[in-house]
Amino acid sequence: MISSELFGHTAGAFTGAREVRVGVIEEANKGTLFLDEIDTLPPQTQIALLHVLQEKEFHKIGSSKTIRSDFRLISATNSPFDQLVGREKLRGDFYHRIAHIVIHIPPLRERREDIPMLAQQFLDKLASSEEGQATVVLSTEASLWLSAQEWPGNVRELQATVERAHAQAQIWGRRFIFQKDLEPPTTRKVKAVTGTLTEQLEAYELAITVDTFTKLRQNHSATARFLGIDRKRLRRILARTGFGL
Repeated sequence: MISSELFGHTAGAFTGAREVRVGVIEEANKGTLFLDEIDTLPPQTQIALLHVLQEKEFHKIGSSKTIRSDFRLISATNSPFDQLVGREKLRGDFYHRIAHIVIHIPPLRERREDIPMLAQQFLDKLASSEEGQATVVLSTEASLWLSAQEWPGNVRELQATVERAHAQAQIWGRRFIFQKDLEPPTTRKVKAVTGTLTEQLEAYELAITVDTFTKLRQNHSATARFLGIDRKRLRRILARTGFGL
């Protein structure tokens, strides 16, 4: 099925192939082809795709006719490319052909300042898809809570969490999302984190500070007093959420 999606097929090429299908490689001629989770491609498909990239030609399944396609390939994976080659998820020759330019996008926990903006973008998109509905926005406590989480599932997990909270706000007829809307229904505890001792201590420091800050209604003096730190250090910790408070 992957080969059919990529290369297309002729009618009767295999059971269920009732008509001619144009594959995405043919459609991408003179354009760009984006393949997500490229490490899931079977080795045979990697070989076939390598030939296309080198020769700019291919055959549909069930056909001997040569079709030319000149396209730019952009691919993505959730794992570092070099690790995929080491674990034999990607063939070495295929990797060297597609990895001319590698762009590393850090996980959300390493760019917390992006989290509130991404979350609001998801909310704006939901509003645009629902005609006549007012845009739901994040409260300050909700934004701080989002920024303090580890997000092992990265953007997809963030999006799912925001969409669930959006539904909760709509049920209660609210225009604001609060922390209680975002928290998983099964637990209220901060997720365990991994990493070096320094990274774990920083994560817990941020989580405890944000939790105290929201419970004390974003009162800087009360939060600093409760935690036994000065306001300068409090602002420095909260700045890691992207708000620069």
